[in-house]
Amino acid sequence: MAEVQEANVVKLRELTPDEFPMPVVVRVVHFLVHLIVLAVWAVIGFVLWIPFLTRMILIFTGAVIVTIYKNSNPTRAQRALEAAIRFYIHGFEIISARCVGIWVAAMCSMR
Repeated sequence: MAEVQEANVVKLRELTPDEFPMPVVVRVVHFLVHLIVLAVWAVIGFVLWIPFLTRMILIFTGAVIVTIYKNSNPTRAQRALEAAIRFYIHGFEIISARCVGIWVAAMCSMR
């Protein structure tokens, strides 16, 4: 029984939200909520991202300058800068992944 349910979950994860047999009203509400969350992140995420990115650029620049004089390793500053660069886009990726996850959870609970 558990194997069949796990196989169904795997199949559902491969489906897109358009392939789920959900009522039109649920799809419309889900789409509107998704758009609102994306719009909020587009504004708030951008406002948070610019100072974060600026700070990480300055820290990375400082780490490179210190590396020149002290022969230290700027790898931590490099990873922090890479994380800052991906911060804004990663927010959109998380939102989209969660919305698809909501569809999968809804389909699993309906069966």
